[in-house]
Amino acid sequence: MNRIAIIAIWTSAISCIVGCQSTDITGRPVSATQSAERTPGDILPRDGFLPGWVRLGPPQAFIKQDLFNSIDGAAELFLEMGFQRLTVQSYQNADSRIDLEIYELDNATAAMGLYFHKRGKESRIDGLSGRHTGNRFQILAQKGRDYIQIDNFKGDDRLMSVMVELARRTLAAIPDEKPIDAPTEWKHEGLVPGSELIVRGPFSLSEVYTLGEGDILSLYGTTFGWYADFQTDRDGRHSLLLVPYENASTATQAYHHLQSHLDPKLAVIQNNDHQFIFRDFNKEYGLVSLEGNQLEIKLHLTAAPIADLRGDSE
Repeated sequence: MNRIAIIAIWTSAISCIVGCQSTDITGRPVSATQSAERTPGDILPRDGFLPGWVRLGPPQAFIKQDLFNSIDGAAELFLEMGFQRLTVQSYQNADSRIDLEIYELDNATAAMGLYFHKRGKESRIDGLSGRHTGNRFQILAQKGRDYIQIDNFKGDDRLMSVMVELARRTLAAIPDEKPIDAPTEWKHEGLVPGSELIVRGPFSLSEVYTLGEGDILSLYGTTFGWYADFQTDRDGRHSLLLVPYENASTATQAYHHLQSHLDPKLAVIQNNDHQFIFRDFNKEYGLVSLEGNQLEIKLHLTAAPIADLRGDSE
């Protein structure tokens, strides 16, 4: 899909995500003052977290659109996922330096989703618990509504223990908010560990599949889609994207929007008012099903699926 077209279509939606009121993990509104209750001093490790290590100057803060001044070429994904504020603090010991970045999002599900998009293949680190990955150059972690990144740009092995202690102290200071529950299908056997992703709009969806332009799944920056790869006896290796909407009416509208605006490179084989099958340019198949308040989208099927297509149209 043409990335320029995506950006143009999604500009107004991003503006809403950036400017509209945030919500907590239950979907309740979060006021600006509530978000501002936390200050960098609440989380940032202080001077002497290890002997000789001190802050290098005051922390830098970036909010909303300011993120474009800090991140080169990736701010759209962060904003789409619900970015609220970035705090950057450098630490120094003689000629050694480590940078800490704390990204606050509007809820814990968004922070987990951002971590999923950035983690790559997870590599666990001795001394850390919870959701994290890393090596001698960088540690990524997520807790509550925060996604953190610790950078050791020189990759000095001797600083690995410092990175771990910095991560440990930072994570310990972050409130432990829980993400919303994933759909039950995500908990079935056959899920390929490490393949999980969360989508919240076209930028995050583009890392999964090209279904169409713009907000093709009608997520509006408020609804989460849950993606993972599966290996099952029935379908073999395939991908599954689940999108639970607020109610059945909203899900039905989203289904028909997807059906009528599907990417023209995807050839629809059969369709009706609750399911349709398509074939992509790799000669793989997709099955989209409307089930109550949820869209279930199977992708990368190697054989044409068997579906309930009564009343179908060619």
